Amino acid sequence: MIASYILSRTLIPTLAMYWIKRHNKASDQGKVRKTFPLFSLFSAFHRWFENGFEEFREGYHDLLSLGLRNADKLVAIVLGFTVVTTALFPFLGQDFFPSVDAGTFDMHVRMEAGTRIEETARSVDEIEQMIRQVIPANQLQGTIDNLGIPYSGINTSYNNTGTMSAADGDILVSLNENHDPTNKFIEAIRTRMQRDFVGVGVWFPPADMVAQILNFGAAGPHRCSDRRSRSRG
Repeated sequence: MIASYILSRTLIPTLAMYWIKRHNKASDQGKVRKTFPLFSLFSAFHRWFENGFEEFREGYHDLLSLGLRNADKLVAIVLGFTVVTTALFPFLGQDFFPSVDAGTFDMHVRMEAGTRIEETARSVDEIEQMIRQVIPANQLQGTIDNLGIPYSGINTSYNNTGTMSAADGDILVSLNENHDPTNKFIEAIRTRMQRDFVGVGVWFPPADMVAQILNFGAAGPHRCSDRRSRSRG
């Protein structure tokens, strides 16, 4: 930056003094128009833009002058708008980042400690039947289940929602494009789980990309192969 500053204060002005010759602007523009026919089009556009911008600037200047001459009225109008807009407060969101409906949700279930993988699979089948009762068939694209203990480091790196025993399972649900709000289905499933599956723990880790980023990268898409993995369309 220092070298650039020195160059712009020494060599550049010296070269400009020798290279940029004084000339007649009108005659040079006439020569350029004869040489480049499109120059007249660009020149006309430039003049139209400059005239329009000058009118806009003058209008803004007049409006600002009007506001300064009537400062008391202007302050009263601004305060009035501020008071009126407070009526919109009940409609404002409460999240710093609004939720994104990506059409997918991840459901983690945990059976009682000591449950065998076969019993976990049977319970997950029943939970899936319940999910298909809650979500209409024309809105459900498919489900993917990951059950049991990860048996390799790759599984562990991709699966970070806590499937640490044979009693754990993940159910990744995908919805079709035209679907009802995902949170609506989640709340209905949560209610059914508390009523129909007593003793089964359930939570919903972030499934869409935005929620995962806001959650500092936790709960990435499940591409692992657990001890038992199933896919259903």
